[in-house]
Amino acid sequence: MAMIFHYREQDTLLGRANPLTKLLLLVAICIAASGATLMVTIAILVFLGGASALIRLPLASYGRDLRFFAVMGLLIFLVNGLSTGDWILATLLTLRFLDIVLAAIIFSDTTDFWDLSCSIAPVLDRIPFVHGWRVASAIQLTIMLVPMVFETTGQVRDAQKARSAFLGNPVRVVTTYATQVMETLLAKLDAVSDSLDARLFDPDTRRGSQPMRVADLPLLALGAGLLVARYLC
Repeated sequence: MAMIFHYREQDTLLGRANPLTKLLLLVAICIAASGATLMVTIAILVFLGGASALIRLPLASYGRDLRFFAVMGLLIFLVNGLSTGDWILATLLTLRFLDIVLAAIIFSDTTDFWDLSCSIAPVLDRIPFVHGWRVASAIQLTIMLVPMVFETTGQVRDAQKARSAFLGNPVRVVTTYATQVMETLLAKLDAVSDSLDARLFDPDTRRGSQPMRVADLPLLALGAGLLVARYLC
């Protein structure tokens, strides 16, 4: 999962767009996909597929990480199909799930979360009694930890497999695995904490945010169009 949700710097329309614009577009896609008809859902998936091709999203290299979403999609399809007997509805719900997952992957691939926090902070700071920059810093650190968790579990799993540690008593195997994951994760978090202290990190520090550009206009228009299609189609 750490490989999937990873930023790649790129000179594309999505790469140049303001992170706040991309966040709004992601929200619009999720809202539209959550209640769209089959045709609108397929149209969103086609658009996301085209966007993936334009930014050269390395789906083929994700391999094992994508199997999780494939299994989840299959479960959604089977559970809904078998429980309702409506396989068209099951297909619709599965495609909606794929829309949201692919949109999130594209967003993570084209968005630097440091820039995202800097773009969100001025907006949050306008809300009464909300420390925008502090909240944005907390969001940034939280998002930064997500890939670390997946990376740590993967590293420990590979180390356990190399030592054939998954053989034997299941309770002991699970306990050992969980303990090593927590120990490794805590060690990495301690290193991150020391790094932030060494840089005199202050969550309330104001930082420069990326301005809106011409590249943001078509993305904002697309988001608005998806919301209109969600409620009219």
